[in-house]
Amino acid sequence: MDTKIKIPRDLKAKLLLWTDVSYHNMELIDQMDSVPDLERTLCSVLGVDLPEPNKGVLLELFVQTVLFCRERNFNKEQTSALLSIIKSIHEANIETPLNNSEQCLRYCSDLLLCHSVRVCIINSLILVAA
Repeated sequence: MDTKIKIPRDLKAKLLLWTDVSYHNMELIDQMDSVPDLERTLCSVLGVDLPEPNKGVLLELFVQTVLFCRERNFNKEQTSALLSIIKSIHEANIETPLNNSEQCLRYCSDLLLCHSVRVCIINSLILVAA
């Protein structure tokens, strides 16, 4: 057992499109109509293998993320990216028992900015091409 405690660290934002959820995985997720089916699929796709109640809480986070994306008509790319952003922030938050809220907040902001800028650039290129 590793007894070393990780010191909170600054994390570098990077593009997370298709990082944790592939296009094929998104097709499977999109086919799920019931919450239990969605939970099973997300468990498999995102590798959620935790003891209860942690598993239930993390699964609820992912299910609510997918439902949020559906309500706002996100496409597969946007949903995949948001699931990876949520997963990445969660993993950063639990990597140390020490308070790393400042680092996680900065990381979250950087990830959102990184993905927002990409979308704005692509939309601008589409407008110019049209």
